[in-house]
Amino acid sequence: MCRAIKEACGKDFLIDLWIAGEEEDEGGIRIEDTIEFAKLAEGLVDILHIRGGNINYCHPTGFNSVEDEPYTLHIARAVKASGSKIVVAAAGGYGDPVKDEAYIANGELDMVAIARQFICDSDYGKKIYEDRPEDIVPCQRCAKCHVPFERGPWTFVCSGNPQMGLVYQLDQMIDPPTCKKKVAVIGGGVAGMEAALVAAERDHRVVLFEKTDKLGGQLIHSDFAAFKWPLRNFKDYMIRQVEKSNIEVSLTCEASPELIRENAFDVVIVACGAVPKRLDIPGAWEEHTWLPIDVYGKEEQLGHKVVVVGGGDIGTETALYLAECGHDVTVLTRQSRIAPDATCTHYREMFEERWSQNDKFHFITEVQTKEIKGNSVLYVDVQGEEHTEKADSVVLASGRIGLVDEALQFTDAANEFYFIGDCKRPGSVQTCMRSAFATASRI
Repeated sequence: MCRAIKEACGKDFLIDLWIAGEEEDEGGIRIEDTIEFAKLAEGLVDILHIRGGNINYCHPTGFNSVEDEPYTLHIARAVKASGSKIVVAAAGGYGDPVKDEAYIANGELDMVAIARQFICDSDYGKKIYEDRPEDIVPCQRCAKCHVPFERGPWTFVCSGNPQMGLVYQLDQMIDPPTCKKKVAVIGGGVAGMEAALVAAERDHRVVLFEKTDKLGGQLIHSDFAAFKWPLRNFKDYMIRQVEKSNIEVSLTCEASPELIRENAFDVVIVACGAVPKRLDIPGAWEEHTWLPIDVYGKEEQLGHKVVVVGGGDIGTETALYLAECGHDVTVLTRQSRIAPDATCTHYREMFEERWSQNDKFHFITEVQTKEIKGNSVLYVDVQGEEHTEKADSVVLASGRIGLVDEALQFTDAANEFYFIGDCKRPGSVQTCMRSAFATASRI
């Protein structure tokens, strides 16, 4: 077929042929087959585009990839080492231009094939030409650009790029600022950082207040879970951008309405976040009960047998983290499946594959937790029968509450007041970024 295309279109017509470089199934393609094919295709195929044999390795997440070793890199290396003269491109998780340049310089491949990275940063190529790789928005591999919801809306979004899907109408939605204002942003999580960055880009004088000693908010948990490395990279990127900007950052400072008034801010944007809820059941305040955000980095303080009450994304991820730390973990959830809100396309399948491979991770669905009693948790199944699950420690992952009342204290602290992100409505990195961008773009 490739010979016929060359004959019909001419030798200068480039052919880029996609191939699964290696398949795990019995009878599937092996690396040796790919090497042999590469040699046979010399002169007929111009670019051998190597992809994963499984669709999930074509769109990897933190669940099925490690930071410095894209899955298809070992296949590309093998083809190059074979002596084949064909141009080798590899796809699936390539996005760091510094590392990609090193792969090429080392002769491990000739090209990288990238898609998602251009979605989360449309200036990706421009920043490379300008030698600014540290300013490239790292892809979080959330897969929300592959349609995030099972029942619609049938649109795609990007967790790191709040402009995605709006670019064609942004010039009609956003007016240039009419005057320079003094803006206070309260909260150094992802929403607060994005709001501060956008306001600063619009030439306002911005002060970012964070009551702890570091920026990052709830994303700090990504420093601990191995599968959260893409989110950690994004968090570090956001902090780096704030540090490089002219934003004044005030750490270990809990802003008050009085402070905002005394410093005569024109605008106050509150991004104070959300806090975990505790179930209103007996035993919820026992010493051996934990909240998810408090678990990360303190896993050694929990007992061996852990029960996580709540099977949403946060509860499931926390349970997986603890299981990978060596705890024996059981998730109890009222829903028919755990992590029901995980992105349905690609992402959830990889999430499920990771927890399924861990023999310390267990879950029980369609149950209602009734009581935390001593070293056990009492729950009721759909038939109304009571059961107990042994628990040295219990993690309560029963949702989050936005700090609305705390935000509303600043209503009259400045001429303009906004509250954004999780304190307005608990959501995700994507919803926080969109909320912050939309609000700060109006100032």
